[in-house]
Amino acid sequence: MSSGDTCLSSRSGAQSRDQRAASAASDVNWMRPLGLILIVGGLVVAGGGMAAATSRR
Repeated sequence: MSSGDTCLSSRSGAQSRDQRAASAASDVNWMRPLGLILIVGGLVVAGGGMAAATSRR
């Protein structure tokens, strides 16, 4: 898209390039912490599984 173009979406309707960019920037604000939480949770689960496996020996 270039300046002045309009994107038509069935979900969000017509939006300009600047509106789409602002929307994408605001989406990052909640997606980044969510991703970090999922990564940390996965590491905790993996660490717990490894600790349980080594304590059985």
